[in-house]
Amino acid sequence: MAKSFKKALFGYKPEEVQNEINRLNSVYQEETVILRADIEKAKAELKQSEAEVNALQSKLDNYISREQSIVDVMVLAQKKALQLEEEARRQAKVMLETTEKELQDKKQELERLQEKLERFKQEFKELLDEYRFSIESVGVLPKEHAPNLTLLENEKSTEIIKNILRKRDSS
Repeated sequence: MAKSFKKALFGYKPEEVQNEINRLNSVYQEETVILRADIEKAKAELKQSEAEVNALQSKLDNYISREQSIVDVMVLAQKKALQLEEEARRQAKVMLETTEKELQDKKQELERLQEKLERFKQEFKELLDEYRFSIESVGVLPKEHAPNLTLLENEKSTEIIKNILRKRDSS
């Protein structure tokens, strides 16, 4: 904004120049006050923004820390789950092997008992044959008191033999 001054003797009128200088000085001071207020307002906003940034950074750091903790816990849980699974598989394998060995032992024991039963049957039959032979050779007992040898041939004989074996094994 250009101001024109009237000319006077030896230059411009000093009053107009002084008035313009005073007016410009006043405008300058008003603008300076406004600018300083704006600067103070900007400084306050900057401080507030910095405080918000610091608060947000603190929250972010906290979230990052929590996230890392969660990741660590999840990794640890996964490792523990794998360890538990491995231990369970190992125990299952041991149990299976133990059970298979016990089953094999029981089968062998059953075979031994069956062989023992067959031997007992044979020995008992031989004993009865000897007894019958000795009774027949003596001829003392009448026929109605003679032992019934068909007893070994029926199902009851097996039960009797088993009971005899149980009694013998328990004593």
